[in-house]
Amino acid sequence: MVNSIIEKIEAKRAGENIPRQHLGLSEIGHKCPRWLWYAHHNTPSKPIEGRIIRLFRTGNIIEDAIISDLESIDIEVTDRQREVEIVNGDIVLKGHIDGIVSGQLLEIKSASEKYFKQLLKVGYEKWNPKYKAQAHVYMVLCDLEECMVVVENKNDSNLYIETLKLDRDYVTKLLIDVFAAITLPEPPERICPDVSWYESKCCKYQEVCFT
Repeated sequence: MVNSIIEKIEAKRAGENIPRQHLGLSEIGHKCPRWLWYAHHNTPSKPIEGRIIRLFRTGNIIEDAIISDLESIDIEVTDRQREVEIVNGDIVLKGHIDGIVSGQLLEIKSASEKYFKQLLKVGYEKWNPKYKAQAHVYMVLCDLEECMVVVENKNDSNLYIETLKLDRDYVTKLLIDVFAAITLPEPPERICPDVSWYESKCCKYQEVCFT
């Protein structure tokens, strides 16, 4: 009975999910140019499990709670989920910011105990290249020089807060590399040496990449 309920819930959530049909700005920090090419060209990928869909929902709940906490101490949050975009010829890459607080971009994330401990050791920019890219590109698009990042530990609700300073040179190089990759006529070279490589195993484009 219990397993049946879980299976039905996860099947329901998986069935409701509408896969993204384009490369989003939140993804342009992905280390693999081939992955970026596949995402931009709407390449079929592994379906997302219902459990992962529910995990995304948990992240949204945490984001709302953190914003509520900020507002409870009189920190005003504006521009929630404001859409931003980069236009390069006929290519448009879009994203949505979490908000703006006191002249700073606001980025909110959540992490398991393991990854939260890594964050404490290395800091936000070394912790996750996709998150770093997202924050800096959004700062440029919002004409802001700083970003306040707030990360909540999903295990114990501890918070990590850091202020990032905009690095325009980094953003320029990042965007040059991204557009160079996604505008190629064919997918770039693989960075995974074979299908059994640890990063390949969790990649949603594994099957098409090694076919």
